[in-house]
Amino acid sequence: MIFIMNTTSTICLRAGRSTYLVFAVMFAVPLLINLLALLRDRTWWQPVIIILFVVVACFAWLWSFKIVVANGRLTYSNLFQRPVSVQLSEIAKVDIQMGCFTYLDRFKPTIRLIIRCLPSTGKNQISINMKVFNKKQIDALLDIIDPLSIKAQN
Repeated sequence: MIFIMNTTSTICLRAGRSTYLVFAVMFAVPLLINLLALLRDRTWWQPVIIILFVVVACFAWLWSFKIVVANGRLTYSNLFQRPVSVQLSEIAKVDIQMGCFTYLDRFKPTIRLIIRCLPSTGKNQISINMKVFNKKQIDALLDIIDPLSIKAQN
């Protein structure tokens, strides 16, 4: 979901609807199978509770993805990472990377938006998981943070 708040390039990006749909479909099959088993045998309540807990945890994780661009500052946060902020004027380069290029890339999102800051700031690069956002959201973000960049590919 994308919220464009006003004409001063303030946006708030959240996980896309398609991401929620993929997770819902992924968990619907095991949940339905276990619910049918529960109807036949009342001892199947534990797997149903476990699946429901996992579904709630996954949706909370998806809900926690947020990118805010406001007042010349980009802030990215998710459930397992503290919010990371950078001034738009401190951004040196924006890249889209897919796959693993180094050993440590195995622990990063497969498709990620890499924001490199100016060396004078002393800040580390920011790696944003692009898979949870839809293409329109990423294009809107790139229009603001890097007007000369190439739009996200399909």
